[in-house]
Amino acid sequence: MKKRISNILGSSVMLLCLCSACSTESTLDTEKSIEIGNNVQINLSEEPYLAEKPTTRATAIWNKTIDLGNNMICEITLRPDTTNLSPNKATRAAMSEGHYNIFVFDTSGHKLTGADKTLSGTVTNGKFVPDVNKYIRLEQGTYTFVCTNMDNMDDNGQLIVERKAENPMLGYVTQYISGSGLKEISFSMKHLAARIRTEVTSYTVYATNMTTAHSLGNYFSLPQYFDYKGNPIDHTATASEISQYDSDYRRVTMPLKKIGDQKFSSIVKPFKVTSDYMYFAGTSANTTGEWFDLGARGPLYGGFANFSLDIYDSDYPIRMNYSYVCTFEFRTKRPLYLYQDGTVGYLADKADRTPVAVVVKEKTETEDGMAAALKGAGEQQWNVTPGRKYNTSTTTNYNNTYSDMLGYQYTWEAAYTKNNVVKATSNDYPAFKAAAEYNPGVNVTDGLVGRKWFLPSLGQFKYLYTLGGTDVSTLNGSPFTNISTNIGIITQAFTNAGGEDLLKTCWTSSEFDERFSAVIEFLSSGINPGGITKINKYHVRPFIFF
Repeated sequence: MKKRISNILGSSVMLLCLCSACSTESTLDTEKSIEIGNNVQINLSEEPYLAEKPTTRATAIWNKTIDLGNNMICEITLRPDTTNLSPNKATRAAMSEGHYNIFVFDTSGHKLTGADKTLSGTVTNGKFVPDVNKYIRLEQGTYTFVCTNMDNMDDNGQLIVERKAENPMLGYVTQYISGSGLKEISFSMKHLAARIRTEVTSYTVYATNMTTAHSLGNYFSLPQYFDYKGNPIDHTATASEISQYDSDYRRVTMPLKKIGDQKFSSIVKPFKVTSDYMYFAGTSANTTGEWFDLGARGPLYGGFANFSLDIYDSDYPIRMNYSYVCTFEFRTKRPLYLYQDGTVGYLADKADRTPVAVVVKEKTETEDGMAAALKGAGEQQWNVTPGRKYNTSTTTNYNNTYSDMLGYQYTWEAAYTKNNVVKATSNDYPAFKAAAEYNPGVNVTDGLVGRKWFLPSLGQFKYLYTLGGTDVSTLNGSPFTNISTNIGIITQAFTNAGGEDLLKTCWTSSEFDERFSAVIEFLSSGINPGGITKINKYHVRPFIFF
């Protein structure tokens, strides 16, 4: 009996010793491993995007101008983007909101696998904050740590980046971990994609109702592959892979937001809108021959703009870590209007403004603009007493008369009338007085307060021809010679805004001699300038400077 008890006791002691040995070995392994998590400061910095391409390709800039055939002209340009190249505060804030993963590779470039071989977390002010209960355990040795804001890295160490991935980045660093552990790791994050934004320029109004209308070829719509150091890996897509990314997936539509906050102005100014960036991952030498289609579409100027251009990589290769902007500049042939507040714009963009005149000469920073009233001031005599010259400047040379730009002075300044009379207030000059007293039918405000209507000279009236597509610099001085122009467009410029057509004979303030003053006759076949005796009644169309 005692012997049996002794054997049992001996066996128990041996089992206890064995278990004790196993427990001691496990504790030693844990103590030898080094933990990387909250105990290590992990820093991330973002490399800036580049604006300039290699010098051998520096001049390869895409640029093309197209008449869209709907009263719009578009110039499209693809060029290096110099906006927000360096990571600024806003960029870092966006980056800090992202989620990042840190993977580990051995000295042979093999990815270590297991729950304690990947560390995930977020970034705040450039500092990596591990997720709860996340850490890496490693033995002493040399390792390559790879940090990326992408999730899809397979066990072979290939990083897969989807086309829709936003700003994919990767950084890696090789470090030796001693027995005392690791205090700090720093990653310099480089971009795995080129980025392109769309910028649309319109005039007098923002094109905020337009969107991008891009389309991608096979290569740019498919996922891209990278090794653990961020080098693109050539990958030939199978038919099955291509079929997963249909035409809807290849189309990229993005809203456009205002740059700045410009207001309506008396000067035709560019108004710009921009999209967010679109990212092209894996752009490298293997994109040669591939293409993408950049476009912008939507309502603008009372019409519909829809323009795109194929960009072939062989013509303009885009590169990882470079930043580009595709600009669309839309101009319109539609008439420009002057509104009651002194601002200008196209009729479809009037908002709560009321048009009062058609702009015939645009305003600049140094020179007033000029506009013709939407409606006339009746049929009036130039002067009630014939047989005299009244203007201080008269000529029978039509070339000189076409250069006469003194309509305002003839109307409002006594010094330009031989008897020192202000024609604008004199009953002896009905056409001048009617022009000066013109009422546009709405109270003028802001920029038009204090501005005066006047009877335009022949030189000023000729600018109205530009509405029909006539280059005024080509006009000669021959009287009663029909000037071919699109009179329908000129007439519509007035009638479309509720004005009165110009199929009439109109007085100008220019004077030839004692009997005749200059008139312009608008016919369905064109414009016919000439001279008529001053006591006849003809149409008065006031002009105004702004």
